[in-house]
Amino acid sequence: MGIVNLVLAAFFWMRPDVLSATGLPAGIVSSLTSTLVGLGLVLGVANLFLVFLPLKPWCYVVQLTNLSITAAGCVFAPLCVPMILAFRDREVQRAYGLPV
Repeated sequence: MGIVNLVLAAFFWMRPDVLSATGLPAGIVSSLTSTLVGLGLVLGVANLFLVFLPLKPWCYVVQLTNLSITAAGCVFAPLCVPMILAFRDREVQRAYGLPV
């Protein structure tokens, strides 16, 4: 997710005419690019950190919350909704030490 935001930000930074063609003022275009870069860095670091979490019950909640927040964006929803459904499987819950 973070990488996608960084790629979008780099694309819009190199091709500001794409966003300008939408009729947005230049100030909004530059702040949107800055927002995408910031979100890309934050989400990239956060998702990198989540890979190294142990299989504990509190980590299950953190991972499920991350998937849910990611699914809120319409870009990743088709990918995240099946992952959330698979994540709710009893095998996964047992691996995290949750009572099934």
